[in-house]
Amino acid sequence: MLIEELNSHFAKPVLSAVSDGKSFDEKMAELCEECEPKLWGETYPKFIPRVCEKKLGDGKQLIWFQTCDQRPYWWWVLIDSETNVRSDDFDPLEIYDLIEDEFGAIPDEGDEDYDEEVHSDVLDCYPMIVHNDGIAWGKQELFRNSR
Repeated sequence: MLIEELNSHFAKPVLSAVSDGKSFDEKMAELCEECEPKLWGETYPKFIPRVCEKKLGDGKQLIWFQTCDQRPYWWWVLIDSETNVRSDDFDPLEIYDLIEDEFGAIPDEGDEDYDEEVHSDVLDCYPMIVHNDGIAWGKQELFRNSR
């Protein structure tokens, strides 16, 4: 069945991965491959970006999310397609909470759960997220309307 037929039949646009014709699952698998990130000319240990299983809204917009202390590592989060991540109304703490709920948070020094040997290197603790840290996020082009 052609995409146009599907669109007219279901009255909803069919979404596909941007520009390369890959399926959603293929594109997400590619985005979650092990990589060796670089930041300011420094190479960091390899890691595999994680995807939050829980989605916000329709889950048709993909964003990356990271903490300052854990740069250059990041998480992928699927949020509602109508959410404007540049708007003053956007609440990044909702995304932070999703990540913490799914992957846990690194205990603060002084907490009874804090273990210096385990938690002192926050990059080694990934995918757990750092408490009380600066955060950054951005939109990842993943979908386009195929009409």
